[in-house]
Amino acid sequence: MIELDVHAHLAPVNPRSLEGIDGVQWLARDEALLVDNHRIGIKALFEPQRLIEWLDQSSVRRAWVSIPPPLYRQQLSRRAAAAWVGYLNAELLAVCAASHGRLEALYYLPLEHPDLLSELCQQCTDEFVGVALAAGGASGHRVLARALRAVVAMDE
Repeated sequence: MIELDVHAHLAPVNPRSLEGIDGVQWLARDEALLVDNHRIGIKALFEPQRLIEWLDQSSVRRAWVSIPPPLYRQQLSRRAAAAWVGYLNAELLAVCAASHGRLEALYYLPLEHPDLLSELCQQCTDEFVGVALAAGGASGHRVLARALRAVVAMDE
């Protein structure tokens, strides 16, 4: 048996909470998420039980779960990003908490907003097993360098 899959994705959907998020809509009839006019319809992303079934079939005990790249939304303003990331982290944690230890949430940090990192890091609790970051950056930005400067400044 494999103990841990460190790279699994889920797209948490809470239709009621999504109502206040601009640019995102749950299409219940289609079981798809509309994000900035981009339709995400891979149903397995919305169904934690499918991930758990895959773990069972693959003889994997548990998985660390992050949001998939289409949910990064790196073009958002600081204010919109704060609301979106707050939604994502809270809902991903709730989904994973209901899995009885099979799925563990990774806290998403939007590096394109270094001035938001301090606030978000303070909200990250021990319930998360770690942090997930976007592999790429918003175009035209030196995202990682700016974020690292912000993190170093937080420690000073």
